[in-house]
Amino acid sequence: MYGKYLLIILTFFILISCEVSVQQEEKANEVIKIISPRNDWNYYENRAIQLSLNIKANNILWYSDIDGFLGSGNGIFVNLRTGSHNIEAHYKNIIYSIVIEVKQDIINYLEERRYLLNLQEEYINMNEGLWYPSVISHEGTMISFYYGSPEPKNIALQDNVNVSNQIRDFHINIENMHNLKINTKKSRSVKMRTYSVGNRKEFKVINTKEPLNEPHKINAEMIYSGDRYTIWKDEKEPIDMSLLNQCIDNLDNIIMPRLLSIWGEWADIDDDGKVAILFSKTINNEKVAVGYFYPKDLYMIENDPDKPAYNSDSNEMDVIYVAYPYIGDPFYNPSAISATFAHEITHLITFSQKTYNKILQGNNNVNRETVYLEEGWSHLSENLCGFGTSGGNIMFLKEYFENTSKYSFCSPNAMGEIDSVGLRGAACLFFSWLFWKQGGMEWHESMPGIVYDRGGISFLRKLVNSNSVGWPSIGQAIGITMDELFLEFVRDMNRQRAMNNLYVYKVDPYTNEPVEFYNNMGILFYQGKSHNIAISNTVTAGTRYNTLPWSFFFIEPMITENDYTLKVSSSLIIGKIYFSLVKGN
Repeated sequence: MYGKYLLIILTFFILISCEVSVQQEEKANEVIKIISPRNDWNYYENRAIQLSLNIKANNILWYSDIDGFLGSGNGIFVNLRTGSHNIEAHYKNIIYSIVIEVKQDIINYLEERRYLLNLQEEYINMNEGLWYPSVISHEGTMISFYYGSPEPKNIALQDNVNVSNQIRDFHINIENMHNLKINTKKSRSVKMRTYSVGNRKEFKVINTKEPLNEPHKINAEMIYSGDRYTIWKDEKEPIDMSLLNQCIDNLDNIIMPRLLSIWGEWADIDDDGKVAILFSKTINNEKVAVGYFYPKDLYMIENDPDKPAYNSDSNEMDVIYVAYPYIGDPFYNPSAISATFAHEITHLITFSQKTYNKILQGNNNVNRETVYLEEGWSHLSENLCGFGTSGGNIMFLKEYFENTSKYSFCSPNAMGEIDSVGLRGAACLFFSWLFWKQGGMEWHESMPGIVYDRGGISFLRKLVNSNSVGWPSIGQAIGITMDELFLEFVRDMNRQRAMNNLYVYKVDPYTNEPVEFYNNMGILFYQGKSHNIAISNTVTAGTRYNTLPWSFFFIEPMITENDYTLKVSSSLIIGKIYFSLVKGN
């Protein structure tokens, strides 16, 4: 009897076990699936297609009802002919299938094909035609990139950039910004007053060549008062009044009214309704910059170095510093001085709005904007005020175009510098593209200082008033990721290259200078010489190149026959790097 019951129990467990085993196998069969290709994706005959199941296994056989046996393994890449393919994956006597459509890759003039580079060696199939390739880096880097055959020449990587061009201004960081004392009306260390022509005042002027040294102390005299600015100069140093009058004319008629229309008001901490402009011969003598804005001037003096609010160099004034105008040196001619007015007053306004005013309102979490954005805005201002070429801005762009692979748009260059001529050229180029892409501005038909917003000014105001700082804030102001925006920027530049004609840029109707920067602008004049603002330098086959984060470079155009395969190689890829092709005509 006992044996009978035991047999029944054993039979029951065997049946249960078999049923569970069948259920587990069926469940496994339901879970395993083809994850690539997918029937809702687009596939082309000249682009490799990945074949993958969602399991860790290599004993998988792949078939197509058109092309037959495709190969074995998981994650393999194949090229398929045009048509509707029934793709089968054979794994452990079970067949998984999916139907995909492979199209003929017809690429029209100026269309783009983009490939994400993942491997140290990749092969890109190309149709017959004329192509304009580029390499675009996002947050990633790529070491020792080269393309084509033969194998790269045995040469060193490009030398680091070594630029001697003078930077427009002297950019000053603030280490203890949140500890400084705001110069509110209830806590003034000096009485407010309206300055008059003939007034004298001692100014502390930073040594731009040796900034750690004690500042210069200059006894200055106020020599002119405009509607929204005052002009001061060293009382011991004469100034060429004919040159100064040229600068004043530009300030009155163009620069001040345009800056107020484009950017808005600044923090008028001394309540006189005017920004002070101090001309200092020390800036000329030190030959580092043409001018500067010192944010600590907006805060109260604190002479005790042991206090967090230590700020002994403040002039407690909304003031900018500029070199003396001088015809003998192109860096200090009236056009360069006028461009510097636009540049430094923009710094004053944007720092006021982005940082100072928010701290004044009690926001202790606010950060100062990055060097890249601050300098990009100010160099764009030079263009929008009509002094982008005669002021020297165009040379910053030229330097960038000659070394695009050596400059990141938002991080140090190949030499590790966070501020440089080429980076400023890149920043101005990018913000110019953004400004006019968002609609730009228009000019009054007879009054040079009046401009009307057509979308570009609203974009700049939104960016400056945003609580975000740095590179991502640009995309946030537009409503698009920086990944997408940067790809679009490089694609548009590459399309302009493929058009193979000069770019028709916008010109200031009053100064007749370019207000828009782009590639392939043609011959422009600066310092009495002609300069060709052409397409950026291109990479040639068999030459090794490195990429920086958020950078790009163009590759020389190539003509291919049908079904041409291009080999792209590198020693190391980190992050997102794209290889892009724009179709030429």
